[in-house]
Amino acid sequence: MNPTNKENHRKSVGFDKIHIRQYERSIGDNPSVSSGPAVSLGWKYDPAEQLAYSLDEYEKHKIPTLSVPRIPRPVRESLLRKDCGYSSRELAQCVREINAIKAQRRQTVTNLPNHKMEEKIEEMKNALKAATCRTKADEVEFQKIWNSTSDIYGDTSA
Repeated sequence: MNPTNKENHRKSVGFDKIHIRQYERSIGDNPSVSSGPAVSLGWKYDPAEQLAYSLDEYEKHKIPTLSVPRIPRPVRESLLRKDCGYSSRELAQCVREINAIKAQRRQTVTNLPNHKMEEKIEEMKNALKAATCRTKADEVEFQKIWNSTSDIYGDTSA
């Protein structure tokens, strides 16, 4: 292929229509909520309610948004109970799961300063294991000794 032909055959992508679907709302697990349950999108939608616009028509009438509006907790709870049919028990379970996710993230942030040291400990453990373990029984004994150090020095399961 000659270089001039290559320049004439550039690939491109174009769009002419925008299809807008309204998906079901469901209970979510997004930990960014300040309190209460999160609202998420489900997978179901009604194809008959799908709207189609030309790209030009959509761009001409769309409303610019700078941020996603936050839904207050009482509104989310009401929406999930009345519109989506979730029980108070399901909402409470959702809140417990979100709180657990938040706790995991806080623990991760707390542990971040130690990650380099933990990596070095793991490297030393692997080097020591490679130098001393000749059989599977040696590896089992090594692991027992390594795990017993957690009683003295703290968690060394890195």
